[in-house]
This record gives sequence, C-alpha cells and structure tokens, in this order.
Amino acid sequence: YLVLPSGYEVPVSAALPKFWAMTTTELNFENQEQHNFELIKKDNTNHRVLVVTDIHLANRDKYPLDLTQFDQGFISEAINEYTGQSNVYCLNLGDFAWDAYWYTRNFDITDAAAQVARLPFQYWSTMGNHDNDGRTTAGDDVDLRASAPFRKTLGPTHIAFNLGKVHYILIDDILYRNTFPSSTGDPLLGQRDYSCGFRTDMIEWVKQNLSYVDKKTPIVVGMHSPLCYWTGSYNSGEFTYDNWKAFVDLFKDFEEVQF
Repeated sequence: YLVLPSGYEVPVSAALPKFWAMTTTELNFENQEQHNFELIKKDNTNHRVLVVTDIHLANRDKYPLDLTQFDQGFISEAINEYTGQSNVYCLNLGDFAWDAYWYTRNFDITDAAAQVARLPFQYWSTMGNHDNDGRTTAGDDVDLRASAPFRKTLGPTHIAFNLGKVHYILIDDILYRNTFPSSTGDPLLGQRDYSCGFRTDMIEWVKQNLSYVDKKTPIVVGMHSPLCYWTGSYNSGEFTYDNWKAFVDLFKDFEEVQF
C-alpha cells in the first residue's frame, strides 16, 4: 500500500479509498508481484475530517434495527450535508462491526463495509477489538491472523496519509488473544479477549514512517482505545506503561501531535 502524499487523492470505490492491494502469494525475492496505484492531483490544503467509532453494525433483530438506524441516521445525514462538497474525509477508529454477531447473524466486517457505499466522502479505517474474527484459533500470531477479514476488506490495520499540511496515522492498538474455549457453547469461538498496546512490528513501522515526516508537520494519530484518560494522563487501565511509553516516545521530537 502507499502513503498518500499531500496534494493528491486516490480513486474511491463505494466510499473506500483504493490505496492498497492484496498480494495473491507469499512474496520473496524469487516470487514478486506488481501493483500499480493511481494518484489524482487534488489541492486538499483546506479539508474537513469526520471521526466515527464504535458503530457496531451487526444486523440485529431487536428494535431499533441497527442497519436501518445507521442508514436513515448517519448515512442519510451525511449525504444531505456533504454531497457536492470536496475535501471531506472520514476516519473510522474501529468497532465498525461486532464480532459477537458475525456467525449468529451472518454479518461480518465485509457486510459492515457495504453499508457505507453511499457516503459522499472517503472512509479511511483502522480496527477495534470487535473487528477481529472470533473463530480464529489462539496461539502465535493470533492478533495478525484474526485481523485477516478486516485487511482483506478495508486494507492494512496501520496506515498513514497526508492531507494538506497534516500527517495522519491510523493504527490498530488492540492485542487480540481470543482465549479458548468461550462460554457461548460455540466450540469454534474463543472468548474474544484482548489487551491494549502495539506489536513490535507496528512500533517499528511508525518509527520508519516518521523518519520521512518533518518535525514541524502537525500529526494526528487515530486508534480505537484511547491512549490517555480525559485528564491527559496515561491510560493505566488498558495499556502497560512500557509499551505505551515506547509508542508515545516516537513522537517526542514533533512540535504538534494530537492523539
């Protein structure tokens, strides 16, 4: 996938930006693929950003029906307010779907993504705990494996892009464990438990990404679980301090950072 440069946009399909592509095989020096991405020149110096989170779409059968409520509420209001307007972007910070209903209601992250197709602006996403596949077996790399449906539908779980003079980062801060067995009676379903934090590979990716960003550039970082309490202090209830500090320290030399 690409990091969108300032002054450009990417094509959109059903409100989803096309800045990434799935590889069809495991890549190495002997086995390579080429994917081309289109950049569209666009002055987005002045832009507006909408932030959404915890939508929890699930196709529930109890009133109020969540899909109807979402379509007649947020979707219709967004269409009425923003159709015909340019440089409007939406950041989805996770729990777009609801893993507890993926199999009982046959409604997963792919179905949730289809619900935003009518939006008149781009819909960029990272994931929350409920966007993981609860039928992923526990063990090594379960956090990565459980995110596969999200990645196949909405793209990478940690991304960066530039809009005007601002550098945006969206990153998954959920460490999924999915301990077995669950208490639901479904032998294929785990407990869907998790902690908050950042995998080592994600911290390294942020470090490398920031090496290309000027220290005076404003940075906005979006994630599902808040890094800090409303008072601004460290979120000790969900993050271990060492992991939290390792992430926050990546930004210490930048003049303006909003988490």
